[in-house]
Amino acid sequence: MLIKKDVQKLIWNRTKVIDDKQIRCDSKLEYRGLEKLCKEFNVTNVERSTLIIPYIYEEKIRHFNPDFKITLDDGTIIILECKSKISVNKTKKEVRPLYFLTVEQKMEALKEFCLIHKFKCWMFNGSKFLEK
Repeated sequence: MLIKKDVQKLIWNRTKVIDDKQIRCDSKLEYRGLEKLCKEFNVTNVERSTLIIPYIYEEKIRHFNPDFKITLDDGTIIILECKSKISVNKTKKEVRPLYFLTVEQKMEALKEFCLIHKFKCWMFNGSKFLEK
């Protein structure tokens, strides 16, 4: 089990050290999500997800890779996807349009995948975890 004292705040360098294991984070949002998760839940393992989930957008099959696969002390497996809310100061055009336009489709596909495989599907939006 990961102990809260093992979850250390580090200078932002795109990795999070959890129980002497380095976890690569693609953004500060992912870093904050892992930090919050380890503080609030009894996490026993965290790893980058290697899942490739198909989804449909504009009649095309596309694929995405969720952020993390997390195991809790009771054996529960959570697939975590971190997605931020768009800033009011930026338009969708300025910030990778597909990132925001496909969030719902990705989460629906992930939810269906998790249901089939008996995983929990969570999204971290920068402040809280949303179970899908």
